[in-house]
Amino acid sequence: MRGTAWLLALLLAPSGCLDGEPLVLPDDAGTDAGGTFDADLDGNADKVSACRDCYMGIADAEVTCAAQWLPCGAEPKCADTLACALTTGCLAAPLVADIVTCGTPCAVDAGIFRTDDPAVLLILPLLDCVTKECRGPCQ
Repeated sequence: MRGTAWLLALLLAPSGCLDGEPLVLPDDAGTDAGGTFDADLDGNADKVSACRDCYMGIADAEVTCAAQWLPCGAEPKCADTLACALTTGCLAAPLVADIVTCGTPCAVDAGIFRTDDPAVLLILPLLDCVTKECRGPCQ
């Protein structure tokens, strides 16, 4: 298994979520209260802009995740989840699993209630790219 399929299986199979189970928010969703990640991104407009530019492929960003952003950005639940994860600092997490844990409240707020929602399949490749290609701007 390679790429997105491997990532999806790794994240969701151990919890039995590949069958469309409802998302369940743990009592400690995110790494701080309110689903935020302890990072400089939270409230830092310049860092938020640099991270957004990288994953959206805007301006002069050297490395981007534009190819993964396009399908996500066209799906409102995916785009809203990512915007929330960005502003709460979740995208500063080093691993996709950490971003997913931190960003689960964002996904629920955006209307993603099940792991088989099409938006989940759009956001996972983008998160994988963010942890690799946008690591510098997003930390």
